[in-house]
Amino acid sequence: MAHAATINTQVSRDLPQYWPISTTVAYLPNPKAVPQGCWPVFLVDKLAPGEGGVHMTKHNQPYAKVIATPANDDWTIDVSHETIEMLVDPYGNKL
Repeated sequence: MAHAATINTQVSRDLPQYWPISTTVAYLPNPKAVPQGCWPVFLVDKLAPGEGGVHMTKHNQPYAKVIATPANDDWTIDVSHETIEMLVDPYGNKL
């Protein structure tokens, strides 16, 4: 998916200029088969109140949920934000 490649450029080229982070972003077509150690951003149709943003699995693995609308690409801004947020502050304890 082209959007994953764009976010990968952001985190591999732009983010390290400001944060000591090295990672790769990739599109995974099956949300039920996310490899261990990956921090996924799930694209969903809708969210319950307060359910968006970064969360933790029962194994303390970060993940995020973003509402994606096929009609436009506005959701890519939220994916970028949540991806960067997970990488910079996965436990939500930095200012």
